[in-house]
Amino acid sequence: MNTQKEEIQDFWAVISLFGHSKIAGRVSSYSLGGASFVLVSVPETEVRQAYTKMYNPSAIYDITPTDEQTCKIVMDQLEGRPLKIYGLREEIDKAIAESGKALPEGNKEHHKDNNEEQDECWW
Repeated sequence: MNTQKEEIQDFWAVISLFGHSKIAGRVSSYSLGGASFVLVSVPETEVRQAYTKMYNPSAIYDITPTDEQTCKIVMDQLEGRPLKIYGLREEIDKAIAESGKALPEGNKEHHKDNNEEQDECWW
């Protein structure tokens, strides 16, 4: 039985980070100030320039080793996600308009900014 561990130093991978984000690229390790980091080098594609990031290992949920072609496909998919801004203001206004009801006067406030009176709002 072989008890030696083979340590992979440099490979292509997709990395899931805590916070529901992912990065894909060439993975290696990096030591700085006595601490070890996971170094991810993302190569240039048609949609962005190459860049490198270092992550603390505790920020990583999982690492999936892949081949270079698979990694580049994933990189393009990750870069293709548009920024989605979540807001309820439109939905609240729509619900109020559809209900035909106004908010009670007690829920409205006057807000002042730079000593100027602003429109009434209830949020």
